[in-house]
Amino acid sequence: MEIKFYDFTFEVKNEKVLLNDRPFVEIQICGENKDTHLGAKMTNSSEGKRLKYVSHTQSEMKLEILQCSELVSVKTVFLAYEGTNAMRIHTEVENIANDEIVLEEVSSFVLPGLGENGIDSAKDLYFTRFTQSHHAECQTRRISFEDAGLFRANNESQKRIAFANIGSWSTKEELPQGIIEDTKNNHFIMFQIESNASWYYEIADNRADYYLFLGGANLPFGAWSKSLKPKECYQTVNVVMAFGHSLNEVVGEIT
Repeated sequence: MEIKFYDFTFEVKNEKVLLNDRPFVEIQICGENKDTHLGAKMTNSSEGKRLKYVSHTQSEMKLEILQCSELVSVKTVFLAYEGTNAMRIHTEVENIANDEIVLEEVSSFVLPGLGENGIDSAKDLYFTRFTQSHHAECQTRRISFEDAGLFRANNESQKRIAFANIGSWSTKEELPQGIIEDTKNNHFIMFQIESNASWYYEIADNRADYYLFLGGANLPFGAWSKSLKPKECYQTVNVVMAFGHSLNEVVGEIT
């Protein structure tokens, strides 16, 4: 079964719902193992591969996908806007276990499948970030994935392009925004994390594939955790993604 919503096509197969053949939700629960030993990445979380498709509801402007593991029920909400190629996304997590659990990492959204040829696309992919300081606001810095160390050495490395804001000054070092550019296909993706407190983004490789992780606070980068008693819920910060075929187009879409 396929679920199509604007630029996204989700596939439901073997009880899992996948985007570009990868999970689009990552949740790490305290005491549960991560399925990786390669660095401090947010992928391969305890619940990411355990989540199974339950149901989905869809209208012209909204998609909700419900998944669950033995410990959590997870709903990811996609909201589109008429006349734009942009959408707002968040994830809601409910404790369905019999005991209290502690969340350590929760994605608002994970976009896998960057680049036409996965990690062999390093020379074609660029990332623009916006550094900040007093009297030096919104300083753009554009770097290729290859120059950032994200190139094929094996199917997965310890490298990542990432930034973690910690605390309630949400723009003290960097804006919660970024632009990924695919020069081979003339495709641009711009993201925005809608948080006035802690937030985190990560671009890295996983099984010969590039992904973009977007979310709020987490344990490794900011010492965040969230206890949930049975039936209690946690909702992530909103993130926005826009798509276009030029820099001006993608900035216009997200605006």
